[in-house]
Amino acid sequence: MESIQRSGTWASACLVVAIVAAASSPARADDPPIPVTKVDLAERPEIAKEGKVALYKGEADDKGVAFFIDGLGIAVPVAIVLTSGDAASPMRLSVKNDLSADWDLHVKADQGISTAKFRTEGPAMVLVQSPSADSKPFHLAIWVGPELKINQLLQPPFVSQSAYDSKHPSGSGSKTGPIVAVAIVVVLIAIVIVAMRRRKQGAAR
Repeated sequence: MESIQRSGTWASACLVVAIVAAASSPARADDPPIPVTKVDLAERPEIAKEGKVALYKGEADDKGVAFFIDGLGIAVPVAIVLTSGDAASPMRLSVKNDLSADWDLHVKADQGISTAKFRTEGPAMVLVQSPSADSKPFHLAIWVGPELKINQLLQPPFVSQSAYDSKHPSGSGSKTGPIVAVAIVVVLIAIVIVAMRRRKQGAAR
């Protein structure tokens, strides 16, 4: 089975129809199925210059709502930002590969915002849950980047002596570009969601 790989491995190498197998408690036969939304990604240059973005808002209880992302590959970076309507009682974010028996990632919120960066082979599932039985509002942003060319990320196996001497002292040659790009996209998505939430709160007054 393919599992979610954390973003820390991106520099070196680069969420179906099935309903969520496990939530915070065992499912009973009379439990209604968890709603699943197939993610519809689109180019949004005002948010991200590269890749595609999907934005969702809604409510979820402790059973949660799920989002299915198709067409992923091990070299395709994915970033997710979840913001909660109540920062003091943040929503829960979990992520897994479609073939995984359990959730691969449980993301801890920071001031009401949860962020996940990963790559995986095949479809993936995102689960948003309320920390209590009461339904609570949330905003979810999903960014899927262009495929990273692995052959461009790997160092050549042989280098000349002069090239080695010039690079060895400084320890340069690490490929941090993809990580920096994803970090920038995550920050932009977080800013957009926070702005949307503040605009909604202002309109409600």
